[in-house]
Amino acid sequence: MGGSIATAIYTAIISNTFSSHLPGEVMRAAPSFANMSALLKAAVLNTAAAYKTVPGITPQITAAAQLAVKLAYAQAYKITYLSALGFGGCAVIAALLTKSMDESMKDNTRIVRLENERVKSEGELKVGNA
Repeated sequence: MGGSIATAIYTAIISNTFSSHLPGEVMRAAPSFANMSALLKAAVLNTAAAYKTVPGITPQITAAAQLAVKLAYAQAYKITYLSALGFGGCAVIAALLTKSMDESMKDNTRIVRLENERVKSEGELKVGNA
């Protein structure tokens, strides 16, 4: 269950960070491009077919937009990694704050037995341990 929660959190962080950083990265990569809205739509898809639909695009602008996509993803994964460090730090602190069990609780006896579970006799225990 913890893995599914972490996956949801990390996916949301990547998606939101990428979508917020992509426009700035694309505008820095091609500041004088006339049809910026079409270029942004193509950069979101980041496929060759999407870039071919942008009017007036050149191979240099396509390469710059692809680099901008990589930079936006790099920023998104950086933020995700930092959030994972935060969760890991909390886990380490929680582990350090747990108390050790008493020695009397470490004798391998079970507190709860199932109704249909057979209890071993003393003779069976000695044979099993020999």
